[in-house]
Amino acid sequence: MAPTTLPSCVHVCCGSYDRAVCGFDLVLRPEDSAEDRQAAIQFTRRYATAAHSGPVRCVASRGNVLASAGDDEIIRLYDVAKMVEIGSLMEQSASITHLQMGNGIMLSGAEDGTICVWSVKAWDCLSTISAHKGRITGLALHPTSPVALSVGADRSLCIWDLAKFKKVFSIKAKTGTHSLQWSPSGEHYAFLCDKECRVSDRNGNLLWSLAHDSRVLSFAFIAETYVATGTDDGTIRVWSCTAGEDVAVLQGHDKRVSALASVQHGLLASASSDGRILLWDLQCPDVPLGAFEANLRITSLCSVRTDTPSIATDATSPAPAETPVTKGKKTKSAASRRQKLRGVRKTISK
Repeated sequence: MAPTTLPSCVHVCCGSYDRAVCGFDLVLRPEDSAEDRQAAIQFTRRYATAAHSGPVRCVASRGNVLASAGDDEIIRLYDVAKMVEIGSLMEQSASITHLQMGNGIMLSGAEDGTICVWSVKAWDCLSTISAHKGRITGLALHPTSPVALSVGADRSLCIWDLAKFKKVFSIKAKTGTHSLQWSPSGEHYAFLCDKECRVSDRNGNLLWSLAHDSRVLSFAFIAETYVATGTDDGTIRVWSCTAGEDVAVLQGHDKRVSALASVQHGLLASASSDGRILLWDLQCPDVPLGAFEANLRITSLCSVRTDTPSIATDATSPAPAETPVTKGKKTKSAASRRQKLRGVRKTISK
C-alpha cells in the first residue's frame, strides 16, 4: 500500500493515574520508506500539568477545546491553541469516568450512574439524567444527531433522546460491557465485552463479534470501515467492519494497550499502561511512525485539532477573560484558576 499523505502536525493528549494531563505535538515530515518516515517524526511535549487531585479517567476534545475529568468529580476545560485553562465544571458527586464532546453539547458520565448534558456555548448543565443503577461503563454521543448510547454496571444498554433528555429504548447487555463508540458517520456503533468487540448497525442489529485471545481494553473506529482494538497482552488488531476479519496486527507495546485514538488522515495513536505512546500509519503497519515515552500510567487518549476555531470562545459564547466559566455546585472564581499551560511541565511522581 502507498503511504498515507501525512499532516504537518498532530496534537495528542493523554490522561493518567498520576493526576497529570499531558499534551504533545508530532511534527511529521513525510518520507518514502517506513524507516525514513519513522526517523522524520519529531515528538515535542507541549504541556504537562497536574490537572486533578486524583486519577484522570477520561479526556475528550472538540475543535481546540480539551476536557479532562476523573476521581475528583471536576471537569477541567482548556483552550489548547491559546494554551490557557478556560475553567471548571462541577455538578456530579461521583468520579467522572466518561466524557464525550459533539456539536453543541458535551456529555459526562459518572460512577453514580448519572449523565450530565452540558452546553458548550455557555457551559451550562442542561440536564442531569439518572441513567443507570451503578456506574457508567460506556458513553457515546452520535456524531450528527442529538442521540446518545450508554451502558452501565446494571447491564442496561440505553438509547437517549438528548433533545428531550429521555430514554428511548433499553436492552440487557452482557456482564462487563464497556467502552461504547459510534462510527464517524453514525451508521454503526461498537462496544467491548471481555474478549470481544461487538459491532452493530444503528438499529442495534449485531454485525460482527470480533473475538480475541486476550481481554480487549480499548478500541477506536478508523474512518467508517475499520476498527482497531487493543488488548491486555499489548497487541493491536485492525479489523474490517465489512468482512469481520482482522487485516493488520500492530506490534509495538510490551504492556496492555490502555487507550486508542483515531487521528486525522487515518492515523492511529495508541498508549500502553507503561506510558509508551505510538503513532501508526495503517497503510504501513509494520513499523510505527514514532514513539514517545510519557512516563505516566496512561488511562485515556484523544486527538486535538489546534487549527480549528475555539468552540468555547466564539461570538455567542462568554469571553473567558471576562466571564467566569466555573459552573456547578462548588463555585469559585474561574479567573482565579486560569493559568498558562506553557512552561508548567511538572514531573509527576508515581
